[in-house]
Amino acid sequence: MFKRLTAAVSKVAIRFADRVQVYPSPPFVCFCSLAPKIRGEEADKVAGLLKKGDVILSRWDRYVTSRAVPGFWSHCGIASGKKKVIHAALDGVIEDHVLDFLRTDWVMILRMGGDDAEDARRKAVAVARDARGREYDYLFDGCDPKAVYCFELVRMAYPVVPEKMRILAKDIIDAPGFEPVFDSREWRKER
Repeated sequence: MFKRLTAAVSKVAIRFADRVQVYPSPPFVCFCSLAPKIRGEEADKVAGLLKKGDVILSRWDRYVTSRAVPGFWSHCGIASGKKKVIHAALDGVIEDHVLDFLRTDWVMILRMGGDDAEDARRKAVAVARDARGREYDYLFDGCDPKAVYCFELVRMAYPVVPEKMRILAKDIIDAPGFEPVFDSREWRKER
């Protein structure tokens, strides 16, 4: 009896502790599960499909910023190779390993198609690479040439995306020439 009670209490305590994250500076405690929904098989599928110049849209379900950005997709980047993605993150425009970028809940790959697609994708990667090191645009205004946010980076790289004061994922998805190659929402329905 005592052993079962101890096991039950231990189970509850461990499940609770597994959801608590402690950040030392500034001191902050968070109770949540930040395990991404994208797991090995899906990450392998996405990484295997990627081509230079592909636009990758992503979303975390549990981030406040995902709820603050209009539309479903809250972040994006440009594949700069089979295993690299350039995106505007809080530390500025950086180039990350694709598996680090895919630590998220949902992902969609868009690919530029058409006659001039190869040239457009090559130019897009060059523009994104040139933007590395720029600061993050916390105002999302697109007017500061030194600061860039993620959707703005894609607009800079792909002029077919309409120039607006505030670019959103919808503007990229609806831009002429982009075709969806992969969507987590559809892929998971088939499983």
